[in-house]
Amino acid sequence: MAFAPRQDNMKTIYFLRHGLVDHKTDEQGVHRDHDPMLNEEGIKQAEKVRDELRDAELPVEIIFCSPLRRAIETMQIAFQDYLKEGHVPVKILPTLQDCGDWECNVGTPTAELEQQFPRYDFSACYEDKLYPKKEGIHKADFETSVLKTQQLAEYFARVPQKNLAVVTHGVCIRLFCGFQKPGETLNATPKDKNSFSPCQYGGYTFHYYSDKTWRFTPLEGKS
Repeated sequence: MAFAPRQDNMKTIYFLRHGLVDHKTDEQGVHRDHDPMLNEEGIKQAEKVRDELRDAELPVEIIFCSPLRRAIETMQIAFQDYLKEGHVPVKILPTLQDCGDWECNVGTPTAELEQQFPRYDFSACYEDKLYPKKEGIHKADFETSVLKTQQLAEYFARVPQKNLAVVTHGVCIRLFCGFQKPGETLNATPKDKNSFSPCQYGGYTFHYYSDKTWRFTPLEGKS
């Protein structure tokens, strides 16, 4: 698939939502499984993205990924060809974790994650004194999630790379694009036209302004 070229005064961000997982749900509909991995369908979804990204040859310079295991697993399958030579670094950011506080959205301790996925940079998770607790900047409410998104946008604006891949969660992408509204659940991605479905990806031009606002413009193509 083809994407429009990046404008010189903007960065390009390629968002990828993680693939499907199986959830253990209680009588209230709350997901009680802790930090689940991809299910069989989720693995197939990520493999399909891998094949599409192989043909797309995106100019990705760095990958930022949520520390939740379903996101890391999606990333390492989907970007398999980009990781082969070791030229594309992967940085795991605790602020990219899902915004809700159900068990499925609570991360695994960093040392355990690093043991399971030793190839990636977990330094930001070690430096974060709160992760995986849902406290402080990780508190599961709308206002805190907006603040966290503002911090991430500023961080992405500061990194030297111009072409970024971001593997995260549906609500996080909605927050970046300005679609998430107060009162909408943070524990499950709303099913509307503004949400990415599992393993959906898309490219955006990103410009960050001096007043700490930003703008995303979709590139041609969203799969």
